[in-house]
Amino acid sequence: MITKITMQLRVAIRDDFADLYGNKKIGVLYFQQNHDGEMCTQPFYFNESTEIQNFRQLYSTGQIYVPVRIFDEVEIIEETKQLINQ
Repeated sequence: MITKITMQLRVAIRDDFADLYGNKKIGVLYFQQNHDGEMCTQPFYFNESTEIQNFRQLYSTGQIYVPVRIFDEVEIIEETKQLINQ
C-alpha cells in the first residue's frame, strides 16, 4: 500500500519567521528550492541551528516555501483523475 500526501506551499514572507517586534519564530516548518529550481522534499525547521546566511540568501531570492495556512488566499484548480482497471 502506498500513501501519498500533497501539501500546498507558498513563498515565505517575513511574518512567517518573525513577529511584529522582530523576534524569531522558532520551529517554523519550511522547504527550500535549490539553485536549479528543484524543490527539496526534506522539511526543515527554523531554529537556533539554522544556517542563517544560506537561509537569508534563499529567502531573498524567493526560494524558501512554507505550508499554506488556513487563511491564505489560494487558487482552486480542478483535477480529474481516471482509474484504469486492467
